[in-house]
Amino acid sequence: MAGGLWNVFGTLDLVSAISLGMLSAPGTPFQVFTAVPGTLAMTTVPWIIIPTILVPIFFLLHFAIVAQLRFAKRADDAQLVQPA
Repeated sequence: MAGGLWNVFGTLDLVSAISLGMLSAPGTPFQVFTAVPGTLAMTTVPWIIIPTILVPIFFLLHFAIVAQLRFAKRADDAQLVQPA
């Protein structure tokens, strides 16, 4: 159970980071945060690796963890149901 909650927390952290990045990106119609420093640094190497490669990989890892937790739960439930 704790692993599932930690996974949800990590996913929410990624979603909030993406949301804050979009709300502070210059030139977007929904820019809310205009104070310096903006997100201009995230468009240069090596920082561009974070939103373009690492965030999608982390989302996929969270999805894989959810799938693995569901599979383990089903295996435990099936083991409890089978007669000895």
